Amino acid sequence: MISDAWDVFHRMKVKGPSPDFKTYSMFISCLCKVGRSVEGLELIDDMRENGITPSAVNFRSVFNGLKEKASKIWLRKCGRTKQIALSSSIAQQHNYSEYLNKAIHFLFQQEQLISE
Repeated sequence: MISDAWDVFHRMKVKGPSPDFKTYSMFISCLCKVGRSVEGLELIDDMRENGITPSAVNFRSVFNGLKEKASKIWLRKCGRTKQIALSSSIAQQHNYSEYLNKAIHFLFQQEQLISE
């Protein structure tokens, strides 16, 4: 289903009409809900490259998705029910990109530890 959405999205970019703010926002939200937040983050970059300003909701969707993924990796790695306490309200008070970069960096580190 997501692959079909990607096909439509790419067709829109090539043939038109170009994706607008609503299109990007809905797709980012859908990606994050199915655990594909890194792709959502890439779409935020794509939005910027195309002159569309992402909203706090776009960042919150990606942030919450990354937080969820980080929690699952942490639980798999530790085998205990420990949660990563990253609050989206803290991210709202500061720079989103700083928190997202830290979350992504953490995810990649954890995936490397698990695969070793």
